[in-house]
Amino acid sequence: MKSYIAHFVNDKDINLFLYENNSYISEEIIDLTDIKKYVLANSNLIIFVPSNIINTYPFTNDNINEDFVVSQFINEYESAILHEISSLSFRFHKNIIYSYNQDFFNNLNNIVNDIDAEILIYPEHNLCKTIVNESIIKINDNFVFTFENGTGFSTNNKELLDFLHIAKNAHPNFDPIVDLAINEEIDSYQFKKQEFNIQDMHIDFITLDKTSLLNLFKRQYSFQTIIHKTKFSKPQLIMSTLLFLFISFFPIIHSYFVDKRIKTFEGETIELFKVLNPSFNNLIEPKVQIDSILKNLDIALSNSRSDDLFDISLLDKISTDGISSISYNKAENTIEVKLSKLSQIKYEILNEILSRFELSKISDSLVTENKTVTGVVTYTINAN
Repeated sequence: MKSYIAHFVNDKDINLFLYENNSYISEEIIDLTDIKKYVLANSNLIIFVPSNIINTYPFTNDNINEDFVVSQFINEYESAILHEISSLSFRFHKNIIYSYNQDFFNNLNNIVNDIDAEILIYPEHNLCKTIVNESIIKINDNFVFTFENGTGFSTNNKELLDFLHIAKNAHPNFDPIVDLAINEEIDSYQFKKQEFNIQDMHIDFITLDKTSLLNLFKRQYSFQTIIHKTKFSKPQLIMSTLLFLFISFFPIIHSYFVDKRIKTFEGETIELFKVLNPSFNNLIEPKVQIDSILKNLDIALSNSRSDDLFDISLLDKISTDGISSISYNKAENTIEVKLSKLSQIKYEILNEILSRFELSKISDSLVTENKTVTGVVTYTINAN
C-alpha cells in the first residue's frame, strides 16, 4: 500500500513524501492545493501540521464527555485565551487539550476532503513519539519540541534559545535528545545528541498503532466523496440514485394519491348526497349519513307505492352526471339505467341507493375504462 506523508514548508507549500510497502520512494515540494493530483486512491495520507499552529495543553479529566471537558478548560483558562477564543476550535483526547485556528483547518479539510484515501492529520511533534518521549528535532526550518506528557511546540531558529529557556522553566525535568542537525547554540545545556533520519521516522510512524493519537481530520461527506467511497460503477450509481429517490419520495407520492382519492370520493359522494338531499353540505360520517338519507327515501318509497305500481319519479332524484337515462318497463317490471362514463365510485354508491328501492340487478353490459363505467344495467322490481 502507498503512504504519503506531508510536512508544511510554508503557508502554501508542502514537502510530500511517498512510501510503498514501508520503503521510501520519493519526495517532492508541491503546492498544497495540488495534493489531489499526487495522492492515489486507496492509499494513506498523513499530514503533519506545524506544532506552533496546534497548541496542546495537559488537562487531566475523567469525564468522558468531550464537550464538557472542553468547556471546563475554557472556563479555567478563559483569561489567557479570551482575545482569540472566537477563532479557535478545541478538542480533548487522552488528557490533552488541542486548540487550533478554525479557518486554517477548515481550509485544509476542504482541500483534502475529496481525496479517496485514509487521511490523518496530526501536530508535527507526534512524529517524534516513535523514537523518544522528549526531543528537539529539526524539520525543514522548524525546531520541534516534544514533551513527555504528549504535548509539544515548534519554533524557528531566531526564537529557539528563547523558547528553550521557557521550556526548561515550565518543565524543569525536561531532558530531550537533540537532533544533530541543530546548530551548536544550545550546546551549553549539554543535552544528548542523536541523528534523526526523517525517512526512518516516517516508516516507524506508518506502522505505529495510532489509537492513542487524535486525528484532527474530519471528513465532510458530499455526493462526490460517497461515490469515491462506495466505488460504484456508473450503472450501479444510476440504480442506487433511482432507488434512493424512490425510497425518499414514495411515501410523499403515495400520500398524495391517497389524499386525492379520498377527496375525489368525498366530492362525488357529496354530489350524490345533494341529489338525494339538497340541504346536504358536509361529509363527516359517510355511512351514517347515507343511511339516514336512504332511510328517508325508504319512507318516501313506502308512502308512494301501491300494490301494483312503481313510482318512477322517485328515481329521478338520483339523476346525475354519468347517468344518461333511467326508464321503467311496466310490462316486464324492470328498470333500465344507461350510464355514460360514470365514475366507479358513483356506480358503487348508485347500486347501494337502488337496492333501497327494492331493485335487484339482473343484467348489465358495462365497459370499464379509466376508472369510469359505460353501458346499460337492468334491474327488476322486487314484488311486495
